[in-house]
Amino acid sequence: MKDRFAIRRPFGLAIMFSLLVAQGCVSVEPQKEATFTNTVWSLKQLGVDPIPDAGSTTEPHLIFLDDGRVSGYGGCNRFSGRYGTVDDSFRFLEMAATKRACAGDSIEPSFLAAMKATMALRFEDGNLSLLDDQGRPLAVFRAFES
Repeated sequence: MKDRFAIRRPFGLAIMFSLLVAQGCVSVEPQKEATFTNTVWSLKQLGVDPIPDAGSTTEPHLIFLDDGRVSGYGGCNRFSGRYGTVDDSFRFLEMAATKRACAGDSIEPSFLAAMKATMALRFEDGNLSLLDDQGRPLAVFRAFES
């Protein structure tokens, strides 16, 4: 029994060493760019005002799902609904939100108003912008990085 163990042990160490060396040779793909759907979009600018980076999913954000649903957090309340096009314009549809009492300085009312006024989207340079009917940015988002 002792001889068998002595034979297997060096063999096992050789395999372990080979795996470690092979792991070091494996290349890791760079992180893929954010996609429109299934990405947490953190609010970075509302109108012309920058939004301080809270660095977490408790900051105002949106998540568009593949099935046409949208959900997020406005800074005080959670919201959900659908997104789609109406008369060739992008729209947030059938939106609902929780009704928690918010602090007086919450940006949530302005954020929800921007969503309601949205008529188009722009996705460029890693930013997602909600645009009004004149193509002006109402809100600008960046993909959340953990």
